[in-house]
Amino acid sequence: AEKGWAQAAKDISNAGILGTLAIMMENSGAGALVQVPAIPRPEGIAFPDWLVCFQSFSFILAVPPVHTEAVLALFRSRNITAEIVGTVTKEPLVVLHDQGEQQPLFDFRREKITGIRFEPSGSGGAATKHEK
Repeated sequence: AEKGWAQAAKDISNAGILGTLAIMMENSGAGALVQVPAIPRPEGIAFPDWLVCFQSFSFILAVPPVHTEAVLALFRSRNITAEIVGTVTKEPLVVLHDQGEQQPLFDFRREKITGIRFEPSGSGGAATKHEK
């Protein structure tokens, strides 16, 4: 944050890594393509359990490609696991990719988690609550 490398960040909450990522995308008015196998996990925990558990010290960041390697190096220099797990998209859809297959997780054109979404306005944007 101090270096201005990340455009958005969120701590992983009770929604687990995929739910938290989806909330961040919904709140940003964006979507994501998630490469599920790229999500790091500790040894000894089943992957499905890891995806939905509350991780007490984990974060999701949205970082422009120009800063990705610097952000990864910063985390790794402090012995913190950091990986690229996907790409932010303009389409308000979170899609999971795994072994050549894809599955939509959320389509924010028809669904909501929090209903809070950033929408640009003439002077900089605002967070609004949608009641669709």
